[in-house]
Amino acid sequence: MGGIITAVNNSLTNVPIEPTLRNAELFHFCESFEPATGPRSDISLVHQRVTASMTSIDGSKTPQMFLEAILPWMLQSHLMPHIAILMASSKQSAENNVGAEKKSETSLVKSKVLGLFNNFLENDFRVVGNAAIKAILLWGHIDSLWAHMKGLKQMVNLQGGLAALTDPVLQQALVVTDYQLACYLEQDVFLQTAKEATGRIVETPTSYNSILCSPLVEYPRQFSDVRSELGLDGWTAELLDDIRFLTLSILNSDNTGKGALKVRATAEWLYKRIESFKPPSLASSSEPYIVIANIIRLAAKIYTSFVASVTPISKTLTPQLHSELHTLMASVSEKVWGSLPGIWYWILLVACPSGEKLGYESRTANEMAKWLRRKMAVAGMAIALEDFGLGTLMIQRFWLMQQWIKTETAT
Repeated sequence: MGGIITAVNNSLTNVPIEPTLRNAELFHFCESFEPATGPRSDISLVHQRVTASMTSIDGSKTPQMFLEAILPWMLQSHLMPHIAILMASSKQSAENNVGAEKKSETSLVKSKVLGLFNNFLENDFRVVGNAAIKAILLWGHIDSLWAHMKGLKQMVNLQGGLAALTDPVLQQALVVTDYQLACYLEQDVFLQTAKEATGRIVETPTSYNSILCSPLVEYPRQFSDVRSELGLDGWTAELLDDIRFLTLSILNSDNTGKGALKVRATAEWLYKRIESFKPPSLASSSEPYIVIANIIRLAAKIYTSFVASVTPISKTLTPQLHSELHTLMASVSEKVWGSLPGIWYWILLVACPSGEKLGYESRTANEMAKWLRRKMAVAGMAIALEDFGLGTLMIQRFWLMQQWIKTETAT
């Protein structure tokens, strides 16, 4: 028990970790998040493991940007070992069917971290401001982050606003988080003004890895051209090309009046095309690409429906269809989804808003909603840490789609 906690405590100048068996178990649980890639100190190993599940879809790696821009701060922060324990306890509660005892443990750890954080804020905020904001972002699980947003906004304002933040990675992470919360809650952004969020100019990368291809962003080649690289069948690849065309049509400046009617007609035509196509039966094959083809078809059906009817996704998706989509999504391994991050992120963005609404209907629906939110947050951050411009553009465009629906509904 003493080895890993002793290493952690020796690295801290204050607030040591209590050397209990349970704390040691939680640190070793952190270690299990990612296979070892080389010799590291125990304290570095803990940070690497606990963050891999936050920044990688399948938990297999930590993005280089995270290692270079965020990990150094984590290794120096006396808050992070405690936050790591909280993350491990929370992850066990979220991913496993745990009893009240474990959930009570998470609440106790959270209470301790909150007390340490409040003590930390008693320092000069001009000195600790950026570190405090980073701690909230790392600690703020997507399920509870909204509760922290008011305080987070106050902290950002004390630093002079988003544009005044001197840490560009922190600034971008806050922007992505702001859009993500707005998307799954189907509401306005919180850290940005609506004008800033709508008019934010995000450069479209001229070239990026084909696995990051998304129906939300242009790419030099069609999905049909890279389908063999992505493991897609011909019909599914063409469908994704059509969805991309629909998305870009909505984001075109001529998307009101007659332009909007044309977009809605296109969405309705696509919806009927999807309805008429019968994908390979799931009963006849367990191949991941067959399951993925069915998932993409369902997500596209929801997507085209909410555009054609100009109705928010949360009011479009039925509980039965949502349950079917979630079951299929969960049946595909994270390793497979990790090879299709751009498509996976789009599917999660489509599914999440309805999960938020349906999550209040039953315990099962609530667990599905939480699962979707966690996966969406991780996928978005994983893409952003690979290419912040691309990750920001994807989530901004989905939010702009929702805003277009909101505007058309009002008119």
